[in-house]
Amino acid sequence: MRVGFDLDGVLFDFGKSVREYLTSIGREYGFKDDKPEPHTWNFFEYWGMDAKEFVQVCHDGADAGYIFQNNVRPNAVAAVTLVKKAGHKIIVVTDRSFGTTPSVSEEATKKWWKASGFPDYDELHFSPDKTIVPTDIFVEDKLENYDKLMAAGTECWLINRDWNTEGGPDDRQRINDVMDYVYKVHNRWQREQFSELESQLTNISY
Repeated sequence: MRVGFDLDGVLFDFGKSVREYLTSIGREYGFKDDKPEPHTWNFFEYWGMDAKEFVQVCHDGADAGYIFQNNVRPNAVAAVTLVKKAGHKIIVVTDRSFGTTPSVSEEATKKWWKASGFPDYDELHFSPDKTIVPTDIFVEDKLENYDKLMAAGTECWLINRDWNTEGGPDDRQRINDVMDYVYKVHNRWQREQFSELESQLTNISY
């Protein structure tokens, strides 16, 4: 199967990398929340920044080599490795374009993936549109991307993060850890195998 993975918020702790860059240049902004990671999508507002300033900080942080480095989320490498060992294709689609040019983010992402110990991906795509390439199943943290993937016919699982649970319970398919996604992938594969077997049996003439 073509198994899709988002990076930021799923396999990578983007908020932490931004914190580290700000701290490195002495611009901590007096972080207003005590949590170890942002708890809302526009977390930069809690740091006293508007959207324009935040984007510039991200450009500078990517150029400086802080953003998109280290900060692998728990179980991320193990989960991707298990999916790869099961014989599935690893399809990574991520919305990264920070830096002087988009190539800054792209090269940093490739180096981060290899340095973190992930198995080789089969495809790596940079786009805000997670439906840009076909996938059988996908894991996301952004509500809008989840909805678009589901509308496109892709089985999607939303990994619970503070910023996608603010509105309370909903009927989206959710998981708590990326390792849970491994089980969802396996379940999907089993269903497809059973469906194929049923089809073969139906076509047998007795």
